Amino acid sequence: MRTLRSRDMSEEATFELNIVPMMDMMVSIIPFLLLSATFMQIMLIDVPLPAPVAQALAKDRDGANKEVSIKVSMDVRHSFALEVKDEGGKTNRFVIPGAKDSFDYKGLHKKLVEVKQHFPKVFRVELNPEEGIEYKNIIQAMDASRNMEGTDPKIMIENAVTPLLFPDVILANVMG
Repeated sequence: MRTLRSRDMSEEATFELNIVPMMDMMVSIIPFLLLSATFMQIMLIDVPLPAPVAQALAKDRDGANKEVSIKVSMDVRHSFALEVKDEGGKTNRFVIPGAKDSFDYKGLHKKLVEVKQHFPKVFRVELNPEEGIEYKNIIQAMDASRNMEGTDPKIMIENAVTPLLFPDVILANVMG
């Protein structure tokens, strides 16, 4: 009896798993998935900045010149509040009112150009939108504060013209 019982257990423990159908399926699916996948191509155009401007930008990003802080607040009444704290700790506040249903992005840009003329080596601005501000308005405010326009006065950094206004825009109070 014992021999019969041990033989039954050994037959149950050994079996063959046929994985050929699984491999056939993988060989069919993988090319289909690769052909149907969308690949994204990212291109980067490196535009050289004048050396003094690049050095000033790197110095500002490293945090060596953080005595000056520039904050732009956006409220739901479609106005901007620009707050500039200089090296001495003095804070200047400017209000840029908007129309009843739109922000004044050109007015913001104009005021930021004036601030840039006083602090040419500062490249960071902090954007503080109130809750309820639409995403497209935040993006337009960022665009208004990033680059110089053709009609703007030239801003010099050590005998080099800077094409940048405030390229480092920090969203201060936006939570995911």
